[in-house]
Amino acid sequence: MAHVRLVKDYFKDGWDKLYIYASPSASPLQQHQAVGFLEGYSTYLEIYAAYKNFAQLDFGKADAPEKIQDFLMNQLSFMDYMVSTKADSDVFWEYVGYYLAQIRYMHAGYSARIKKEGKPELTLTFLQLYYLPSIGDLEDLIQFSPEDM
Repeated sequence: MAHVRLVKDYFKDGWDKLYIYASPSASPLQQHQAVGFLEGYSTYLEIYAAYKNFAQLDFGKADAPEKIQDFLMNQLSFMDYMVSTKADSDVFWEYVGYYLAQIRYMHAGYSARIKKEGKPELTLTFLQLYYLPSIGDLEDLIQFSPEDM
């Protein structure tokens, strides 16, 4: 259904490169699920390092303040609701559904890899992993009302 190649060139040119190819014979949902799983599985160390750096830099601790967590949970609930009620008739919500499937399967791939490697100390919740694609919004929220965080 899909295959992945991770090229670790960070020390050569400053970038690691991730190539993921999904079969066009799979449905769009299956493609997003497979791509997400392979990304999480292949880049588990990079995901963990990015999370630790982000959390320390923006939160000054291992996890987001409760108000930030609540905001993201509400955002996810809203998107899930809209996808469940609108995806069949609105292409925007259809693609939001694909994005949510991809990020959820990324977490599944990440979790499968840390289990395979026997590294429970790298465990991240789905919400912690979801912080990473939400960084831009989170930094705005933190600066908007830091005294409430």
